[in-house]
Amino acid sequence: MDFTQLEYFRTAAMLGSITGAARQLHKVPSNITTRIRQLEEELGCQLFIREKQRIHLSAEGKNFLGYATRLLELAEEGRRSIQRQEPGGLFTLGAVESTAAIRLPDVMAAYHNRYPKVTLELFTGLSDEVTESVINWRYAAAFTDVMSLPPELEGIPLYKEKMVLISSRDHAPIHGPQDVTEDAVFAFRNTCSYRRRLGKWFDEGHVQPKRIVEIESYHSMLACVSTGAGIALIQESVLQTLPGAARVTAHALTGENTVADIWLIWRKGTRNTNLDALIGLLDRQYPSD
Repeated sequence: MDFTQLEYFRTAAMLGSITGAARQLHKVPSNITTRIRQLEEELGCQLFIREKQRIHLSAEGKNFLGYATRLLELAEEGRRSIQRQEPGGLFTLGAVESTAAIRLPDVMAAYHNRYPKVTLELFTGLSDEVTESVINWRYAAAFTDVMSLPPELEGIPLYKEKMVLISSRDHAPIHGPQDVTEDAVFAFRNTCSYRRRLGKWFDEGHVQPKRIVEIESYHSMLACVSTGAGIALIQESVLQTLPGAARVTAHALTGENTVADIWLIWRKGTRNTNLDALIGLLDRQYPSD
């Protein structure tokens, strides 16, 4: 599939005629017909219903026309962006929830104001999920906790996030993993790097948690911990923003696995003007990190 095939298909679909498409594109009709049939063979379906001198879109053709139009429009936006050497078009980002909520609002607002021709989209998820989405080309870049950078990716470190262990107010002091062996642990799904960091913290103490309970939000995590039902590892910056933070005790921890390294990552070889503009804004926000 190539853009020439898509353009021939879209033009023929809009005009309802191979002859009309050939006239508009300054091609011979047989060339248009051949390229459209090649596209149909590649897709494994018939895009047009042919009736004498007219053609009509099939059900599959009507569905595919929207995708073809979007692809052609994105290609044109990309061409204009490269020629202008200025940010523009669609820019899809991923981020872990804590970074999106606390660190990014000002950055995203500044980017939008400075580069209005860029359509920004921001999606959140757990660290492994957003990383995988960059690898699979769903996101152009992502903000995430990096424990080890996959070989397909490159990026820049932005800042370090201090992690604290929270417990109920009446919990005994916590100095190491041996002090919480009887507590349940509230954590996100195993695609969360913070959960892996907590697991490594337990491994360093040669103990295992009594039970792990998966939680879907920081608010639920705080509520469960405040009742004395267990403990949790959370970013200190997130804890400070949560209503009810005074109902739990934050315990400072030591060790490399209790500090999260937040990076901006992207696939190797895909750095472009949109990404460069974002990096420029981040350099000003985190000049010493």
